[in-house]
Amino acid sequence: MGTNWASTQPTRVPQMLNSYQYAQATNEYDALLGQQLTWTTEAIEKFRDGSDPLAYPNSNWWDAVMKTRALQQNHIMSLSGGTDKVSYFLSGQHQKQDGIYKRDAAYYKQDQARANVDVNVTDNFKIGVDVSYRNEFRNAAKRGYDAGGIFRELWLAYPYLTPVYDNGLVGVGIGGGPDNSMVYITSGEAGYQRFTTDYLQTKAAFSWKLDKVTPGLFADGYYAYDKTVSKTKSFTKTPPPAYRYDPATKDYVKVASSIAPSLFEQRGDIGQGLLNLKLGYSKTINDHSFDAFVAFESFKGNTDIINASRSNYLSNSLDQLFAGSLIGQQNNSSAAQAARINYISRLSYNYKSKYLIDYTMRYDGSQNFPEGKRYGFFPGVSAGWRISQEDFFKSDVINELKLRASWGRTGNDIVSAFNYLQTYLLGTGYGYSLGSGAAQVSSLVLGPTPNPNITWELATTTDIGLESQFFNGKLGINVDVFRSMRSNILITRSESVPGYTGLTLPNENLGKVLNRGIELEATHNNNIGNSFTYNIRGNITFARNKVIFMDEAANIPSYQRKTNIPVDSWFLYQSDGIYQNQQEIDNSPHPANTAPGDIRYKDVNNDGAINDLDKVRMPLVRTPEIMFGLALGGSWKNIDASVFFQGQARAKSYLAPAGLNMVTEFFDQRWQKPGDNKYPRNFSGPTGRTFGVNTFESDLWLRDASFVRLKNVELGYTLPKSISERLKMQSARIYISGTNLFSIDQFGPSFDPEAPNNSGQYYPQQRVINIGANITF
Repeated sequence: MGTNWASTQPTRVPQMLNSYQYAQATNEYDALLGQQLTWTTEAIEKFRDGSDPLAYPNSNWWDAVMKTRALQQNHIMSLSGGTDKVSYFLSGQHQKQDGIYKRDAAYYKQDQARANVDVNVTDNFKIGVDVSYRNEFRNAAKRGYDAGGIFRELWLAYPYLTPVYDNGLVGVGIGGGPDNSMVYITSGEAGYQRFTTDYLQTKAAFSWKLDKVTPGLFADGYYAYDKTVSKTKSFTKTPPPAYRYDPATKDYVKVASSIAPSLFEQRGDIGQGLLNLKLGYSKTINDHSFDAFVAFESFKGNTDIINASRSNYLSNSLDQLFAGSLIGQQNNSSAAQAARINYISRLSYNYKSKYLIDYTMRYDGSQNFPEGKRYGFFPGVSAGWRISQEDFFKSDVINELKLRASWGRTGNDIVSAFNYLQTYLLGTGYGYSLGSGAAQVSSLVLGPTPNPNITWELATTTDIGLESQFFNGKLGINVDVFRSMRSNILITRSESVPGYTGLTLPNENLGKVLNRGIELEATHNNNIGNSFTYNIRGNITFARNKVIFMDEAANIPSYQRKTNIPVDSWFLYQSDGIYQNQQEIDNSPHPANTAPGDIRYKDVNNDGAINDLDKVRMPLVRTPEIMFGLALGGSWKNIDASVFFQGQARAKSYLAPAGLNMVTEFFDQRWQKPGDNKYPRNFSGPTGRTFGVNTFESDLWLRDASFVRLKNVELGYTLPKSISERLKMQSARIYISGTNLFSIDQFGPSFDPEAPNNSGQYYPQQRVINIGANITF
């Protein structure tokens, strides 16, 4: 059995503007738009000195609604045993993770159980049955406020609004009322979402030795059936009133919600069956070993979804569909099917464990493609030569030296179904009306143009590797060089065919992307004395991809082409510092309304204007070209420890202000006077608005996404045998571990280098401190 308890906290907490800074930034935005200033000098001073905290508050919304730490727990128990005829394994697990909101509107629970039974029916025939069940439950804030929505709201929340007054009254949200009060949203008083999913996975398998037919012949197979049933319930409540302090009357003005409760429910049912049958043969003749098999695989899946919604509930008390209004009620359903047939074979040859050859073949068929294009042939071959086993190889230093190479082709059919058929769209939006005041009638209209030639996307991969061990296994070095060409990628000719043609173009197997790289791995194992052992493992990978073909217009400048540039390349203006005065502006091409403090953009094509023709493809993208890791482990007597570092390099992420409230680094380092050259003058306004020439996407906002992260540390202690046996235990180990403990990077105090979006508004990475125990009876 095993149990652990953990404490989690964000790796980075955004450092947002206070009320004084926010008011200054708002007035600067007003001046940018040429409109009346929002805040007077007197008001800004009151924000600064805090002399009237009721009328001019200074709120930290993060501290108001977020916990410093959240808890999670995980408990596992297993039991195994049996006889020489029957063996079994049983396990159960309970897991719970609390959210980081103070009022616990969000949490996650998981319970699962597994049972495996294997039976030796005869000496040659075995059967096994595996069954597992898992229930997941996730409670979240009201619809529209998932984790991303809540964190975006926190970034935009006005610091001059009060979350909760000293007398306990809840203040208004950024919309001026209670409906988007983060206090009510994160407490569940504004509504909830509940997601329940049940997973049932079953597998019946057999293994049959057919030595009586011919020695080395065998058959095995299995049938697996998985069932997933999901339930979503989203109830938006009418929250309690919020309050706004009125400095004139020194009273709290009550603001009630005008939104009536509404309910959305959805049920999903997914069934998937997989049949696998294999006939194999294994034979050894002197120094020659042969292994071969042929297999058949069939997959079928069905998905059914149905949902319904009602609104205008009379109260929050009854969250059932029947209690909602019939006016505006909606219901909907959808279904999907998937099927695949695979024929697989493999032939392996081994001579003295010195020369090794494998040949594999797959002949796969998918329903997503038309007849004649439905099946794909995907071969692969690999070979290995253990040079160190040759008679001519003599070395006291090198114990193992193996050269290997492989080539293979795989296919991808995870694409939209029915691209090859003419589809039709159904709905009232495509209908017609007859007579005065008549309602629109549903109708069918043509969907996208079909492509009867659509087929598998392909990936052809070549790998050459060298494995080696030195000093009796104390040092190991492995090197791999790889090349992968993805071809037949589905794209449309949306660039080369002008939009004015009015054509809705189909997907075609046109795209090509090349990925190449090298991976180096080194290991070292040793011991000092009889008590201390240690191991070191490091790896580094350099990989670079580029587009070989992607549909592009013929007249696109070379510096804007996607060809020979990495996939998902940044397409940005090039910046050249910040304009310091009007003379600099007058002496260079610039967008209209440019002023001192704005970004200077390069006129790449030298046409005397700044426009879309000056945007450039950037060679470094969010996906790193270099990834590396370092694992350290050791043990001394009953104590063990491990440390794992992870990192990346040659990657660029885009982070730019996306409206107020912004992080302090953008505000503190904005242009205010000649000589400031880090960030432009403020161009962000309330509720996510931005304006002006600084909103152009440029490389000024690119950041080096390199980092080295202490990913995991664990320290464990195993009880001595004398103590564990006295406690009726076979073994017992206690441990403490930490995940995402710190990172060395250039992303600053508010952003994590693995930020998933361009604004930094995301659910933060979590630092986890974990205490647990593993006990065997």
